[in-house]
Amino acid sequence: MKKIKSSLIVMSLICVFMATTLTAQDTKKEGDKEVTKTSQTSNDKLRNQADFPKFLKYFLEQTYYQNNFNKLLFEGDKAVTNFFHPVVGFARATNPGAFCVLEKDNNYGVMVPQEVGWEMNDITGLKFYNKMPKKGSCEESKDKNGVYYEKLKKFPQYWNHEKEKAVAFSLPAKYKSAQVMKVVILVDKWIVKQFYFAKIDKKWYLILSDDCDCSA
Repeated sequence: MKKIKSSLIVMSLICVFMATTLTAQDTKKEGDKEVTKTSQTSNDKLRNQADFPKFLKYFLEQTYYQNNFNKLLFEGDKAVTNFFHPVVGFARATNPGAFCVLEKDNNYGVMVPQEVGWEMNDITGLKFYNKMPKKGSCEESKDKNGVYYEKLKKFPQYWNHEKEKAVAFSLPAKYKSAQVMKVVILVDKWIVKQFYFAKIDKKWYLILSDDCDCSA
């Protein structure tokens, strides 16, 4: 009789333990769903941000600060690719030769550093300026370190080998009216990164990354 009671007690404890475990798992799943939902809501809110600097801060925190943008791009990391438009896509400007050209294939022309490997920058945050710095590309700039941005009417020109001339990059006709923003990052007197964004259907997308140097 005592053995039966003991067995019943053990079985009851096992049932209670299993019920508690299942409840905890269900709670965790619900919690994970809420975190994902909250994260997506936060992402959508920032991507639809009317205040461009707020979106830009979010973008840099995801892809640039204490990171290596080109490494993320080379690896196809979602931290970067999530900012690409599904139709427009993304292109990187680079000058492997005499001309500055746009690369959309072959890892966007990004080469893996052979000697030092991928280096992460130590930038944790920069002040924003609604203007462009003076110089900083081929000559040293006297402006302060920071993230500089301005609204553009059109994208810059890049060399087109088929047409044998420089041609301005343009969005598909459907998105011609999109707002375009140019962003440059100035550190220690030099421009270290350039980005171009477009606001399409009320959402900001990364369109171009310009890594051409002044030799082009």
